[in-house]
Amino acid sequence: MEQKHAAIDSTSAPGSAATVLREFLALLIERYGRVENAVKPPGATPFDRTPGNLLLAEAALRYAPSAEGGDLQRPLQVAVLGPTQSGKSTVVNLLLGRAAAAVSPLAGYTVQPQGFWLRSAGFDQGWLESLFPALRRVEQEQLTRDQLDVYSVSVIEDREGELACLPPCVIWDTPDFDSLAAGAYRGPVLESAALADAYVVVLSKEKYSDLSVWQMLQLLEPLGRPMLICLNKISDDAAETITASLRARLNELTREWSGVEIVRIRYVSHPAEIAAGALSEAADTLRDRLSVMISRAAAGRDSKGVRRLIKRCWSEWLLPVRTEHEALAAWRGLVDSALEEALKSYRRDYLEHPQRWDSFRRATAELLHLLELPGVAGVLGHVRQVVTWPARKLVAMGKSMIARPAGGPRVSGEQSVIQAIIDEIIMSLQRDVARCRDTADRDAAVWRAIARRLENERETLTDRFVDAARVHHEAVKREIQEAAGQLYEKLKDRPAVLAALRTARVTADVASIALAIKSGGANLNDLIFAPAMFGLTSLLTEGALGGYMRHVSEGLKKRQFEHVKSGLVEGAFAEELHGLSGRLDDRALFGITPEQVETAQSAWDDFEGVAG
Repeated sequence: MEQKHAAIDSTSAPGSAATVLREFLALLIERYGRVENAVKPPGATPFDRTPGNLLLAEAALRYAPSAEGGDLQRPLQVAVLGPTQSGKSTVVNLLLGRAAAAVSPLAGYTVQPQGFWLRSAGFDQGWLESLFPALRRVEQEQLTRDQLDVYSVSVIEDREGELACLPPCVIWDTPDFDSLAAGAYRGPVLESAALADAYVVVLSKEKYSDLSVWQMLQLLEPLGRPMLICLNKISDDAAETITASLRARLNELTREWSGVEIVRIRYVSHPAEIAAGALSEAADTLRDRLSVMISRAAAGRDSKGVRRLIKRCWSEWLLPVRTEHEALAAWRGLVDSALEEALKSYRRDYLEHPQRWDSFRRATAELLHLLELPGVAGVLGHVRQVVTWPARKLVAMGKSMIARPAGGPRVSGEQSVIQAIIDEIIMSLQRDVARCRDTADRDAAVWRAIARRLENERETLTDRFVDAARVHHEAVKREIQEAAGQLYEKLKDRPAVLAALRTARVTADVASIALAIKSGGANLNDLIFAPAMFGLTSLLTEGALGGYMRHVSEGLKKRQFEHVKSGLVEGAFAEELHGLSGRLDDRALFGITPEQVETAQSAWDDFEGVAG
C-alpha cells in the first residue's frame, strides 16, 4: 500500500522544525519505495525494503506531542503485537473480557489493525481523523481478508464493571510481522506500533526466539515505551526455561527492558476448558499488569523516544541520498576536467597554431578594404573581378572540395577546431561515465542514469553546442572588424604611412590585374597573396607600426580566448553538461537535492535540541 506524500516544503509551517522534519521523512519513504519498485525484476511483486525504522519514525513523529508542547486529545493506545499464530487476538479478547476480536487456527488471519475503544465517553472523536493516513476506516463487520487498505475502531462498553481496573484506552489487535504475506501489511503494523503508548507483545513457545521477533523488539527499543510480554500457550514444564531464556535475551537487547513484566498463559488444549473460564486468572493478571503499564505510559508520553530513534538512524537513512550527491559531484568533476581540456586544446590547436590561427590575417584583410582610395578603388575592383573570374572560380571549386564539410558551408580554422573540441568533450565524457558505471558499487544507478541521458541527448547537446559556437563566431567577426578599425585609426595618426599603404594597395591591385591579363585570367595567387601584396603587408608589420600590430594581434588573441572560455566553455557548454544531471528523472534514483537535505538537517538539529 503506497502512501502519497508531498515534497518537503520548509515554508509550510514556519518555525515548526517537527513539521519540516516529518515532511522530509515522508519524502524519504516515498523515494525509498519508488527506487525499490523501479529495480524489481520483471513480474515480481512490488518490493517493500523501505527501512522499518524510517516508517516507524515518520509515524511516531506524526503522533508525538508537538514540539510547541501541545497536548494530545486522544486516549492512551495499546498495541498487541506478535508473530503469526502466537495468539494475539486471543490475548485481546482476554483483556476485554469478551470475544471482540475474531480468532482462527489459520495463520495470518488478522490482516488489518482493529482497535477496541474502552470507555470512550468524554473523549472527542476528532482524534480518529488523524489515524492511518494510508488506510480507510470501516466498521469491524465490513473487514474482509482481501482488503488491506482499511482499519476499524469499535467502542467497547463495560456495563458489568469487569474492566474497572483499566483506564480509558484503545487496545489494538494487529496483523503479524513475520509471515510470508506480512510485507503487504508491514506499514499498518508499524503505524500501530508508532501510535501506541504501550505494547503487549505476544509470543509462543514456537516463536519466542525467532529472528523476526528480536528484529521487531530492536526496532521498538529506541522509542522507550512500556512493554508487557505475554508468553502464550506455554506448558508448565517449559515455562521456567523459556522465561529465563527470554529475560536473558532482553538483557542483551537493552537494560530498560531487563525488568519487563512477563505473564504466562498456560496451554489449554480443549475448548471446553476455555469456555469454563480456565483462563480467567490469566486474564485478571493481564489486566492488572496492563493497568500499571498504562499509568507509566500516561506519565511518559513525550517525543524523547522518537528523537532517540531518529538520532540513531539518521545517517543510515541518508546514506543512499548522500551517495547520489557524491556521484553527481563526481560527474561535475568529470565535466569540469573535460572543459578544462577543451580550453587547452583550443589554445594549442588554434591560438598557438601558426597556420590555423587566421583571425589577425582576417583583420589585416579588413584593413585593406579600409585602405581603398575613393573612386579609384571601385573601378580597379570591378576590372579585377572580371579578369580574374576563371581563377576565382577554379579556386572556389577547390576550396569547396577541401575546406567545406559534405553538404555544409565552408568553415574557418577556428570553426573546425571548435567542432573537433565539441566531439571530443562528448566522447571523453561518455568514456569516463562508462568506466564509472562499470566500476561503481553503491552509486551504480547514478552512473547508469547519466550514461543513458548522455547517450539520448548526444545529438541535442551537439546541436546546442554548435548553435553556441555560431554565436561565438559572430562575436569574433565583430572583434576582427574592431581590430581592423583600431589599426586604421592608428594609421590616421601617421598620414605618410597611410598614404604609402594606400599607394601600395592600388599598386597591388594593378599588378594583380596585369598578371591576370597576361595569364588569361588564371592567376591562382589572386585570392591568396600576390607578390605585390607581400610588399604591402611588410609596411604594416615592419617599422614604427610593427610593435602596435603585434599589440593588436595579441589583444585580439586574448579577447578571442576569453570569448571561448566565458561564452562557450564555461558558459553554454558547462551549463548544458552540468544541467544534464538535473534532468535525471530515473525512478531508480532518490532525486533529493542537497538543498532539501540541508533544510531537513537544520530542522533535525532544531528538533533534537528541543526538550521532550
